[in-house]
Amino acid sequence: MRNALKYLVIAWALLAVCGSLNAFSNPYRTAGPWAKLPDGREMGAVGDLAMDPDGQHLWVIIRCDASDPDRFGYECLDSDLDPVLKLADWGTTGYAMGEFRQPHAIAIHKRGRIFVADRQNNWIQIFDQEGAFIAQWTQFGRPSGIYFDAHDTIYVADSESDNVQNPGWKMGIRIGDALSGWVRHFIRLPAGHPRIQSGNGAEFVAVDREGNLYGGEPSTRKLQKYVRVHP
Repeated sequence: MRNALKYLVIAWALLAVCGSLNAFSNPYRTAGPWAKLPDGREMGAVGDLAMDPDGQHLWVIIRCDASDPDRFGYECLDSDLDPVLKLADWGTTGYAMGEFRQPHAIAIHKRGRIFVADRQNNWIQIFDQEGAFIAQWTQFGRPSGIYFDAHDTIYVADSESDNVQNPGWKMGIRIGDALSGWVRHFIRLPAGHPRIQSGNGAEFVAVDREGNLYGGEPSTRKLQKYVRVHP
């Protein structure tokens, strides 16, 4: 009886180990080199990426020139390279899509429109699937991140607005209508101050199904949650 109990304990231990290993198993393999840029162009810094609603194309911000490390973050300034690329297994299409200085975020609305945030120019530019310009929005501050929910609401993170980088604006997250661009709400960064050039606000934003909002703050190493308390 004692030996049977001993073997049972060992069996349970082995199952626990195998189960934990299986829980952390990796079902993927790397596929590379995969992203081939047009005309032999070198891969630059990846600013952001988003999957197209068709589930086949990947929209990517490649911040232009890859050769000068001193221009990191500003590679698209005075560059004639296309900063926005539409990638698929069967080919890549580049889009200039206007003038950019520091494209920092890209998001695809469910209707297929492409939203590109350029936080050095303090605007969001909107394009169709062929790269044709639709609109330019400047009412969301100095945009670093964009998110859409299922109700056509747009959430834009502003991590850098202050009296130097974007006078008259404050850091935080602006919430508005994804179709009209009308801003309805503003969550001000509690620690933000217009006279302090800190850049410590949320660069990324997401919302759960309960309406609670999450802001990613890289410089402060914080993932901030904002609880929805009223409609």
